[in-house]
Amino acid sequence: MMQVVSTGVVNLDQISYQISKECTLSKVDVKMVLYALGEKSQFHLEGEKIPFKFSAFGSIKTMA
Repeated sequence: MMQVVSTGVVNLDQISYQISKECTLSKVDVKMVLYALGEKSQFHLEGEKIPFKFSAFGSIKTMA
């Protein structure tokens, strides 16, 4: 299992800008998608207590 080790902070503006440079979406569009992803991820993780699978990143699940 991989473990995340923090070496700094990347904020939503920074990552939105970086992603927007690699696709046809604007920084604002990317930011809103990431915000919505965070909201929906939280909803599914808290409400249903099920693993949330990000195909490119791996899985996230709540711990008891």
